[in-house]
Amino acid sequence: MLIQCRYMAKSLCSPLLSDHQRRVLESTPGLVSEFNLHSRPDLHCPCPKCGAHWGEQKSPVQKCGTFVRFGDSKIVQRFKCRVCKVNFSTATHSLFRWAKRRNLYPSIYQNACSTMSQRRSSLNLGTSQATVATAIKRMGRIAMREHIEWLFERYEEGKIEEFQFDEMQTHQHTKMKPLSIPMAVAKDRKILGFSVANMGYRAVHKERALQKYGPRKDRRQRGLKQMLQCFRTLLAPQTTVWSDQEVNYPLALERAAPGVQFTHHREPSRKACIVGQGELKSGTRDPLFAINHSCAMVRSSVPRLIRRTWNTTKKRMQLLRHLALYIRYHNMVLTE
Repeated sequence: MLIQCRYMAKSLCSPLLSDHQRRVLESTPGLVSEFNLHSRPDLHCPCPKCGAHWGEQKSPVQKCGTFVRFGDSKIVQRFKCRVCKVNFSTATHSLFRWAKRRNLYPSIYQNACSTMSQRRSSLNLGTSQATVATAIKRMGRIAMREHIEWLFERYEEGKIEEFQFDEMQTHQHTKMKPLSIPMAVAKDRKILGFSVANMGYRAVHKERALQKYGPRKDRRQRGLKQMLQCFRTLLAPQTTVWSDQEVNYPLALERAAPGVQFTHHREPSRKACIVGQGELKSGTRDPLFAINHSCAMVRSSVPRLIRRTWNTTKKRMQLLRHLALYIRYHNMVLTE
């Protein structure tokens, strides 16, 4: 596997890693902040009832022994607050707090972004499927926050002058519960924004789905707005947008960024070709190739989005977290 080392933080600085392995480690959600935390520990008291926690008084702390952390055998320093007598450690403020198998997280992260199901990943790593699912859930939450931070570090305000966006369709638990995945891509093939929203019933399953699950609201407009809100403050005053001829897209652009003047190019939809997970289009020059090829990469790399697969999404938020993991991998590893 990618990592067979004992300490993740030490592996981040190892000269034996290839460039690809180093990029994977640096893109693992929370790993760099975990390393920085242990190199410069934040020593404020974690107790909310203590005055030192809110900065009302100084936080005098003293060393109070060490312990060997389960999972990576790292020796963690323990401290004691002299005000409220609460014990804590450098791992208390970590993003991976209470994680038992954190040494497997980089491998789980790479497997989740490389067309490997959770069951197969747990089998290869010698752990339970619940551990893999918990790791994806934990890292996905961190990845969503780090994606916004990465956007503001890479793009200055008003720097995004052109992007393309479109929607993918999948389902939750059954084909009667369709989901929409709006996604936006910049000129340099970086994924800017994404979201997951409920869709109304399809005409083929509508009668049966109404009897089984009741009414279902269409949240596609909300999903488009959430996707555009990820980077709307980074848009230039005059921005060029490319999309297909979906009737809801012009209204979604106006609502998401009312102060931006959009030049909206609406291209007619084309028939999908055999390759590319149904996302690549047949014909010669495709003006929407950037978004279509990026959607094909997402479908090919995230197991639950592959067409005609038995890897099915059970929870919408878990799909959103899994997408956040892949998009961080896409932006920092695949397109570098």
